[in-house]
Formats: sequence, structure tokens, C-alpha cells
Amino acid sequence: MDYIKRLSTQFIQIAPQMIRTVKSEIRAAADGRLTHAQFRILATIYRGQNTVGQIATEHGVSQPSMSKMVESLVKKSLVQRTASKTDRRQVSLQLSAKGLKLFTDLKDKAADSLTIKIKKLSKDQQKDLAQALDHLQSLLQELHKDSV
Repeated sequence: MDYIKRLSTQFIQIAPQMIRTVKSEIRAAADGRLTHAQFRILATIYRGQNTVGQIATEHGVSQPSMSKMVESLVKKSLVQRTASKTDRRQVSLQLSAKGLKLFTDLKDKAADSLTIKIKKLSKDQQKDLAQALDHLQSLLQELHKDSV
């Protein structure tokens, strides 16, 4: 197997492990206050996707399903809806102050936990990991620039 094919295969193998690790860290940080799916919705809104349709597309679920998930976040006062002044059918979503605080607190707590784990690597491994993540992020942004 050539080198590039091996990298591609390794990426496919590692991606689920990375997702499981992030889910676990978020779940631990949330301590029952939020599900991982709800955290992902807050993160999507935080990144600027602000309609139910956009968020549903990003998460690969139907609009009615996402509407129900968003409604649960509205009821928890984590997300606010704002109707368009020009088209009442258009509703944009924003994180409330409470939602933004919870999102950033959970993200920071999960990052702190991962920091402890990453510190176990040697300095050279940490540098290599940082460089690899930078390259991976650039590649993913390039691959998805047309889908945003």
C-alpha cells in the first residue's frame, strides 16, 4: 500500500476514535446538564449556522427532528429565536447568554481534560501533533469550503 493510501486509511480508522473521545469529554464536562447532541447544536449555532434548516443539514437529520431538538434548547433558555422583520416565516437562532456561557464552560472544561492527557506526550510528540492537526484542519476546510 502506498504512503498516501495508508494515510487515508489511518484517517478513516482514527476519526471514530477522535469522535468518541470528544463525546466522552463533553459528556463528562456536561455532567447531565446537556447531551452531546445538544452540545453539537449549540456549537453549530455558535459557528454561525442560525436556522433550523442549516443546522439540520449540518447534522444530517430532518428539519422536523431538528426543530424538536432546538425546541428543547429554547425551553432550557439556552437558545433564542428571532423572527425576521421582513419575512415572518424566517426565524434565526442565537445562543442566549446562558447558552453561550454553558457552551463555553463545557468546551473549556473538555479542553482542560484533554490538555492533561496531551501533556503526557513528549514535547516532540506535542509539536508533531500540533502540526498534524493544523494540516488536518487546513485539509478539512479546503474539502468543505463549498459546503458551508
